[in-house]
Amino acid sequence: MKKKISKNAANEDKIVYSSNSSTPDENPFSVLKSFFPEHTLGSDTNNDPVETSIIEPEQKNDIFLSLKEKTIYISKSKSNRSGKTVTILKWKDANEPNLSQLARLIKTKLGCGGGVENDEHQNKPMIVLQGDLRERVKSLLESHHIKIKLS
Repeated sequence: MKKKISKNAANEDKIVYSSNSSTPDENPFSVLKSFFPEHTLGSDTNNDPVETSIIEPEQKNDIFLSLKEKTIYISKSKSNRSGKTVTILKWKDANEPNLSQLARLIKTKLGCGGGVENDEHQNKPMIVLQGDLRERVKSLLESHHIKIKLS
């Protein structure tokens, strides 16, 4: 890029930037090539596989496999939540080691918010999802052959 100072009609200084080449068809981003020599111009698609999930595919299967013997109870609640509806997932065995990963996986699949909380009455962890998602959670978990009870 060349920097050129010129005068306009009112005799004020005006800075004009121009490219090094005289061809107007040149890519305006060609200057960036000196900063990123490994990138070639015009290659928008990258053939390298990019993993967008934090959880590896093998771990996803392990999470669902660990739940096959368990029954998950799905319920809807509004209490102590300022009138907002949430979907709650509970099970009898509180020793689920991958609870946060399971919550993240379900939230990703359903496109909702939520997290892991402790049940005040039973002092067991539970997954809380924002909104009434009982039917969607049921169909997701049943597709992985997990026993479900709606309440």
